[in-house]
Amino acid sequence: MTSEMPSIYQLAAGAMIGVVCLVTVRRQTGEIALLLGVLICAGLLLAAGQELSELLELIYTLAELAGVDNDLLTPLLKTVGIALVTGLAAQVCRDAGAGSVAMVLELCGGLCALYAALPLVQAVVALVSELL
Repeated sequence: MTSEMPSIYQLAAGAMIGVVCLVTVRRQTGEIALLLGVLICAGLLLAAGQELSELLELIYTLAELAGVDNDLLTPLLKTVGIALVTGLAAQVCRDAGAGSVAMVLELCGGLCALYAALPLVQAVVALVSELL
């Protein structure tokens, strides 16, 4: 990885500055504060996500060295991504006071994660069938 990726200290400092702005804006108007919160999250993710392609390339390289098929690794990574996006979006819903929407979103995220993991389930069933 390159040294261009921001450190956790830079990300934390950006988050704290953003939260101070958010709290200040929330006093005047909650709607703009919610939008500002979403923008802060997006900015942090973009800053940290610059190295995502290199990280994924490393994961796939290590999986290849370990003899793990990409057809098994891809659903695992999709499931992790679904969980992260669902958790972030659900928390934004909670911050907006929409707890029931957050709960349903988490349910839908769980269903999407299960669907993304189906190739893993199929591989396990095939392996068990071969062993029997």
